[in-house]
Amino acid sequence: MQADALPTPQPHQITVRAFFFMGDADVLDPEAKIELIEGVTIDSRRSPRHTQDVPSG
Repeated sequence: MQADALPTPQPHQITVRAFFFMGDADVLDPEAKIELIEGVTIDSRRSPRHTQDVPSG
């Protein structure tokens, strides 16, 4: 007996509305630094080195 192969996961474009809905529904970690760029969620945490090298403000 051969098991059915699972389909390959496909990326999905996310709308701004869906992104905010996910935040309101606590799907996204409230402490996470996540950006929505062209329909893709990006983890935008800064490394300690980046924080030291780039002046704020």
